[in-house]
Amino acid sequence: MERPPPLPQPRSGRPFAVAACFAFALVPLPPHEEGPGPLIAAGLLTLIIVMSSLLIPWRRLPSSAVALPPLAYFVVIALLRDAEGGAVSGYGLLVLLPVFWLALYGTRTQLSVALVMMVVMFALPIILFGEPRYPSSEWRRALMWAGLGPLIGFTVQRLVNEREQLVERLKQVARTDALRDRQPPGLGRGASSGA
Repeated sequence: MERPPPLPQPRSGRPFAVAACFAFALVPLPPHEEGPGPLIAAGLLTLIIVMSSLLIPWRRLPSSAVALPPLAYFVVIALLRDAEGGAVSGYGLLVLLPVFWLALYGTRTQLSVALVMMVVMFALPIILFGEPRYPSSEWRRALMWAGLGPLIGFTVQRLVNEREQLVERLKQVARTDALRDRQPPGLGRGASSGA
């Protein structure tokens, strides 16, 4: 059974929200294509994801719910890529946002689902649409992310888990030391054994 991950603090989503919104500031840069439908859909979905991430009381929901916003963001990335020229859009790098979020706050299973979705997000357009927007050279990108995504995600998740374990161990040591300090004189540390 997986240990429940640390729940995100209310402010922890802000850097991710800023990064998600920053992607739209880059839309006017080349290669800019007129794809208003997917772009509007990506914007609306981003707004829903950001607002829900900041306003929903995640601590009251099942721990599996924390995975919904980052997993939904893969749809935003796919829409942005399609709206802005496909493979050449430069928006593929945004896959780091949901992967990193779930590495920090998700379970190993949730992170694994995100990694599969990431590869599908890169591979599906090559299969469905192909040239010229998604050339066969995109397989290289999909495979690179298939290798790098788990390396990044599981390493970050392992470090987060190790940190949580160390913090818990320090709390235990602090409680133990506090109990020792409360012992009557002569029973705690430094008591002589022969007096």
